[in-house]
Amino acid sequence: MLKIKKNIFLYLISIIIVLFATVPTISTVIKNVSTYQWDFKVHYYAGRAFLCGLNPYVYEDLKNLSFGVVDMPFKFPPYTLFLYRIISLINFQIAYNLYLLVKVFLYFTLIMLWKRHFFKNTNIILFVLFIFFSVFSWALYTDFKAGNVTVVEQVFFWYGVLFLFKNKIFTAGLFILFSSLFKLLNIPLLFLLLLKGFLVPFLVFLIGLALFLLATWIVLPQESVYFLRVIYDSCSNWFTLDAPGCINPASLNFFRSIFIDWANIYIIFVSVVILISSIVIFLNYRVIKNNFLLVYFIISIYCLVMPRLKDYSLIIIMPSAYFILDYFLKNKKFSIFILFIFLYFPINFFICGNMPYAANNIIYIMLSQLHLPTKLMLSVNEYFSMLLCFFIWLAYFFIIYNENRVNRNA
Repeated sequence: MLKIKKNIFLYLISIIIVLFATVPTISTVIKNVSTYQWDFKVHYYAGRAFLCGLNPYVYEDLKNLSFGVVDMPFKFPPYTLFLYRIISLINFQIAYNLYLLVKVFLYFTLIMLWKRHFFKNTNIILFVLFIFFSVFSWALYTDFKAGNVTVVEQVFFWYGVLFLFKNKIFTAGLFILFSSLFKLLNIPLLFLLLLKGFLVPFLVFLIGLALFLLATWIVLPQESVYFLRVIYDSCSNWFTLDAPGCINPASLNFFRSIFIDWANIYIIFVSVVILISSIVIFLNYRVIKNNFLLVYFIISIYCLVMPRLKDYSLIIIMPSAYFILDYFLKNKKFSIFILFIFLYFPINFFICGNMPYAANNIIYIMLSQLHLPTKLMLSVNEYFSMLLCFFIWLAYFFIIYNENRVNRNA
């Protein structure tokens, strides 16, 4: 009876924390239609342009159609236009609020999925505090304010992972594939099927995706050509003018902020990360292949090597990051647990503004006392979340080694 009362009390505290963290953001986005959900506006008016027979990939058409509301081009694949055409039939204000409501539901679904299936026996207070008040929490808030589809992708992806470990291979592949349809950069996540030993399903889904894209080209040839042009321009920006700092905390941008020969350094870095990670997986495959540990490790690699990683895309690494706290707490490695607490949590979450700058972090403050070069410290500040991904990747070496040792002694 006492345990039940304690659990109820902890859940009540968690609900209060969630409401305290989310209600102000939801209220702000609802009240400031002209300021927030800028990505949704692009998608809505792209659907309206498609409905009107205009080319959604022509930025001037979108801008004129939206009376200047849209301030960026549409970059999603042509087949998504059929969805956005349906959405554009709804009055904009209604669609805006409805989309917001759907995202709130999806966030709740995603967080409950993580808690019930990936961290069932974790400390609920620690879990909630991490989700809503850590450095990575900015990914959630930014996605919500931007009106991006990241949370949609993540719900599909993590359900796909869950089905994968339940050996529901077709369902798993389908869900992971769906998570990649909006942003084709997520396609490498299909390699999880291969790493789990399902070569034939992996090839089937890969070929299926290729045929689907070919069918899109046949049905929408003009839009497909313009889409490729937009993607080409975007990819060119990765090596020239792409959004720097914590807006796009990819390792490519980090090296560009420090080194002159950053492109070669990035290629070497990616090669080394993939090589070392492959060796670790190969040597410990028997231990981790039927464990979520494999997925968490792969996600840390994915976040390190991708040439583009927008701030809201870091939602994907939240389970990988939290697992480290949960693991070291349960294994009573308190010194490492405290270290990651200091790394994950800012001193004052509310003075960070809209960006997760590290100057508010105790580890960064300690580093600043070493009088390192100013340029380096500025880069550490702006790319702190990417550097955290690197520490997470390293932490998994220890965890995998420890699990292997425990398995051998069992």
